Amino acid sequence: EATYTCTNRLRQLESDRRFARRPIGVEQLLPVWAIANARIDEYLPPSEAASYVLDAAGAYYRAKDSKNTPLVSPLMLKDVHGLSSDSIEERVGAFNRLASDILQRTQPSRGAAPSALDSLLLAGAAFQVGRGTSHVFLLQRAQRYAPTAAAWFGAMAALAGPRAWDKAWLKAAKGAERLL
Repeated sequence: EATYTCTNRLRQLESDRRFARRPIGVEQLLPVWAIANARIDEYLPPSEAASYVLDAAGAYYRAKDSKNTPLVSPLMLKDVHGLSSDSIEERVGAFNRLASDILQRTQPSRGAAPSALDSLLLAGAAFQVGRGTSHVFLLQRAQRYAPTAAAWFGAMAALAGPRAWDKAWLKAAKGAERLL
């Protein structure tokens, strides 16, 4: 009930012209919130958290628009050469190649709009690079063309739990917890 009330209030604020337009709308956050509300009894290993989010979000988007939504799965991240390497440099390189491919595909001159799935894949790749939250900074360059990537990344971090959080993420989470 609280989530429903908050969602309605955010929709009202979003439609109010007195407020600035945000790059992420309430509708884009609904699947992230649904995953965050999932009843999972224990924290998942980072790779399983990323896989779970990719599966759940892919199912959400397919249910919403089955004709125009490409298949998304954890296997897509496994296909990115170097992303599962033991070398951090290779994983970062793999992420950069994926981000470049997505950026080229979504160039405004090509007429392709950024896809919610692109944000999802970038979040999963960044989470896999650091095998936790340590490489969230990789998403900063992608904010323009993958605005919901940070929200997806946060969902993965929530499912993985504190053992997958770096010091900065842990400090921010503790600060938010104190405020709440």
